[in-house]
Amino acid sequence: SKYINYLHKSNIEIHARSIFLQGLLLAPRANIPKKFERWASVWDVWHKWLLDNNLNAIDVCSNFVFSNKYISKIIVGIDDDKSLLQIINSFKKKINFKIPNFKFSNNNLINPFTWINL
Repeated sequence: SKYINYLHKSNIEIHARSIFLQGLLLAPRANIPKKFERWASVWDVWHKWLLDNNLNAIDVCSNFVFSNKYISKIIVGIDDDKSLLQIINSFKKKINFKIPNFKFSNNNLINPFTWINL
């Protein structure tokens, strides 16, 4: 967050991309590709938290990014027009939730550029 704050103070516009982690955060638990199973505990916590709080992953991800006042734009990918409408509608929603401590810094998971080596 100190970097985002510094960039913002330097009048640099901040764009967020891969807010759905290339779709992994939206995929049902059973559909997570095998190469990501080494992080099974992460997926289990994520899906349990969504279920326990009756939350939709698209809404949580978009609201989380929009909660950062320094992010100016969001770049998303879509599969079809239905996906686009779901994302647009999620951007319009304001939901309240408290995210548990999901801090996870393993670059091999959070940086899609590294996935080719998995």
